[in-house]
Amino acid sequence: MNSFPIYVDTLGRPCAGCTKCCEGWLYAKIYDFEISPTEGSCKFLGKHGCGIYPVRETLCKNFQCEWKENSQVPDYMKPDKSNVIILTKRIENYVYRRLVTAGTPIQEYVFDWAAQEAEKGKHAVGYKNSGEFTIWSKNQEFIRLMEEYFKTTNV
Repeated sequence: MNSFPIYVDTLGRPCAGCTKCCEGWLYAKIYDFEISPTEGSCKFLGKHGCGIYPVRETLCKNFQCEWKENSQVPDYMKPDKSNVIILTKRIENYVYRRLVTAGTPIQEYVFDWAAQEAEKGKHAVGYKNSGEFTIWSKNQEFIRLMEEYFKTTNV
């Protein structure tokens, strides 16, 4: 039996127990409380999910990881299975997927999936378990832009 509350959500696939976005892997401010890799999980995250779900922040209501929003992302890439939160980002004219580490270890199939997506002309960036920043893309201009961007900021 699933102990997580069942909430009706019209935006994409159901989270169904996944709370990776609340666990402090992403940076956010929820009702004046910081969540981040250094600050930790959301103060309102409980054993059975969000303790304030009906009155949660607009930021939380609007947040959609790529797995939840895009049914073409395989089920095995669900954040609580893959330990990766996929975010859609943009740099200049390029849309790419940012793979955010959400636990360890990240299984090799995650990186294989990113490489397969690059073969289809898509772009992704993220860190491998070794800490190595990786760009999955066949487009040299995108790779150059990301390398430049990476020199000045943490993607």
